[in-house]
Amino acid sequence: MLQPTAAPRVESPLPLRNELVDPAALSEDAREALVDALFVAHEQIFAGVSREDFAAYVVHSSAERTRIQVMRAGERVVGYMAVHTFVFELDGQQHVVLRAENGKLPAYRRSPNGNLLAVEVARACLRYPFARKGFLACPVHPAAYLALARVAPEVYPHPERPTPRAVETIMARLGRHFHMQPVSPPRPGVREVGWITREGEADRLRWTLRRDPLTEFYLRRNPHYGRGQGLMTFAPVNPARLVVGVLSLMRRYLERRAARLRQLAPEPHSLPGLREPDTASAES
Repeated sequence: MLQPTAAPRVESPLPLRNELVDPAALSEDAREALVDALFVAHEQIFAGVSREDFAAYVVHSSAERTRIQVMRAGERVVGYMAVHTFVFELDGQQHVVLRAENGKLPAYRRSPNGNLLAVEVARACLRYPFARKGFLACPVHPAAYLALARVAPEVYPHPERPTPRAVETIMARLGRHFHMQPVSPPRPGVREVGWITREGEADRLRWTLRRDPLTEFYLRRNPHYGRGQGLMTFAPVNPARLVVGVLSLMRRYLERRAARLRQLAPEPHSLPGLREPDTASAES
């Protein structure tokens, strides 16, 4: 297995420009060019994945629908999000399952991903109103689990709520349907993915030392994520949950934006005419 190395740091990141691509609408040559462009960025973010496997997952997916958001800084591809909509029947009931692959270079990870996933979830709710719907993920890093659990109103497994038996059943069936291989020796919900996030020892140590419940839960369940193992995670989807999720996403974006503005704002004493008085002048 390839050993992950620290992802290269990008200084002074340029603003992101998002481009939405429907790979099914491209010519074969254009699809291969898309694979090449995305894979260059992918190899700086993840280890353990061949170009062929990457292309099969991201661009040549067997899903009924795939949309890919290509993130560029200038002309350089610095990240991507691919969202796939799978439609099939299990036990005589129609299921719609959304899946995604997402990666950004470290300097751009705090930039918003855009609204592709929310748009695709909304489309699934409108197009398949009577189907059983959900978002199935297998995050290979605590950051990915944390991002989903903070936004989605219902995520399983979760440290603060038990997984209902019905959800356990559907997750097991979906795991078989998508050929998600359990790890050996087995750990509940942990699957072999093979995508290894490139991170330095200092970054990994910071995650290990975090004390928020979601991160601690993920690391207990999936302590060997650095080997490319993922924690199978399911979020039920319906219109009400979509609205709550979008509102949560907007709130987090505004909180981050406000924090960023506070960081950029000068200290009061650094502004002309607003120097704080020293003790002597204050007492006189």
